[in-house]
Amino acid sequence: MEEDRPILNARDVLAWRRGSRRTGRADTIERVLLVADRGVVEDARRRRRGRTVDGPSGPTVIVRARIGAIGVAAPPGVGAPAAAIAVEELAALGAREIVFVGYAGGLDPDLAAGDVIVVADALREEGVSAHYGGTGATSAADPAATAGTVRILSGAGLQPRGGRSWTTDALYRETPSAVGRARASGAVVVDLEVAAVFAVAAALGRAAAGAVVVGDRLGGGRWEPPTDLEAIGRRLRAAADAVLDAWLALAR
Repeated sequence: MEEDRPILNARDVLAWRRGSRRTGRADTIERVLLVADRGVVEDARRRRRGRTVDGPSGPTVIVRARIGAIGVAAPPGVGAPAAAIAVEELAALGAREIVFVGYAGGLDPDLAAGDVIVVADALREEGVSAHYGGTGATSAADPAATAGTVRILSGAGLQPRGGRSWTTDALYRETPSAVGRARASGAVVVDLEVAAVFAVAAALGRAAAGAVVVGDRLGGGRWEPPTDLEAIGRRLRAAADAVLDAWLALAR
């Protein structure tokens, strides 16, 4: 219905930016690596000879490939609203597949810092996904994109596990009772973006997958901060590089 159609949409915003000379020419992106580390975006520009354009409220690096342009971008901030803005605008640029690589807290006591989880679905306890349809308790990843991500990360020696995440907006309200409910629902990690990424992509008819790297841990009823941030960052960058390398290899 006309009354339910968004007044503001990403396509119009992108066109306005170009008309205001805030961006260069439009680019059509086939696949996008959306990563919670702006250093990965800059690295793609430098090492992959990418071209920087104004993307989802920030710089996006375009890497040319025979299969179509590949984008590397970071959300314009932390959390579900920032991730939703990025997915909306990347979809407006033509992205058919979006793989999100981010950080998470471990809920399963067996998880260690640096472990990689490919998220099958995420508990919707953030505020964004409710605006994108669906009445279930979870947002699901695209099965084909998820299977491809598992193959890529396994081939890179990262030993990914599959599992459910709990996506919440309330970083400082992850109470023992809330963690217990999430664990009882099958969640092995907690994050701030994944449910929104999956919900927005599904509503727009795009395929999305998500992989998260465990940093801190909360599963034992107390907070265990990460002890080696550099090592955790290297794991995230290794996962991001593996996805980008695999996509570029398809063009050869």
